[in-house]
Amino acid sequence: MDLEQTATQEGDPDNGADTTFSIRVARNGKIRALVKKALEFFQANPDRPLVLYSSPSEISASTIPKLISVVEIIKREYLKGYPVGLHQFNQLLFEERSQVPVEGKNRASALLLALEGSSQCVPPQ
Repeated sequence: MDLEQTATQEGDPDNGADTTFSIRVARNGKIRALVKKALEFFQANPDRPLVLYSSPSEISASTIPKLISVVEIIKREYLKGYPVGLHQFNQLLFEERSQVPVEGKNRASALLLALEGSSQCVPPQ
């Protein structure tokens, strides 16, 4: 099974901080395997949070629909056995990439700077 799973520690473990378990939804991951792993985690750890995420940004556009499907199936299957206790929190993060370094200027000025120059084609007069 090709699932990337990570356990990240949040806070100080001596103060009773929760360990968050993460499952990365990849393009080649099978929905059935992801749902099974998440439901097994919830059965073994009913009081711990589970994070499902998709990255990197180049391919995340193709994995976001799969991520949504996995979450909806997990919710449906989980609520069959437990009528309460499931909370969903959504967060969308993005990365802005730019070829032109912007140093203290706004984006419009940076674009104008990138578009001007002597290498631009000049139409014949």
